[in-house]
Amino acid sequence: MAGCRNRVHDGWIERDDYHGRFKLKHSFEDLDTLVTYQVTFTHGQLEGFERLR
Repeated sequence: MAGCRNRVHDGWIERDDYHGRFKLKHSFEDLDTLVTYQVTFTHGQLEGFERLR
């Protein structure tokens, strides 16, 4: 079991104009692995959602 005992943030900030890429990581119990996705936004619109590994 892994985790963090420190508070990371108090809530979400809404941004309609986000422009760039970021990575999401998620683990699935049935896959027993960590999966990474890259998400691309252009001026607030989702342009791409790609599985990296």
